[in-house]
Amino acid sequence: MKLQGKTAIVTGPGEVSAKTSQWCFIVSGAHVVMYGNLQDARSVAQKIISSGGIAVTFEADVTEHATDLVAETVKPYGTLAFW
Repeated sequence: MKLQGKTAIVTGPGEVSAKTSQWCFIVSGAHVVMYGNLQDARSVAQKIISSGGIAVTFEADVTEHATDLVAETVKPYGTLAFW
């Protein structure tokens, strides 16, 4: 797993392009932190977790709180490799 231990933020978790990104990160071993519509994010997170991945969800407006999102992501994982 090439991205083992790396952390990625994915926004708009319900959108097709975001879902593709999430699965690429998960298959490669990365942690996925999703921001956006909480219902969409939780649905995707459940699928990721049930397949053995690590996913965390937050509801937030990325356009207004980008700095806060990065800070909250770095707290538990220590780093951020992809945004």
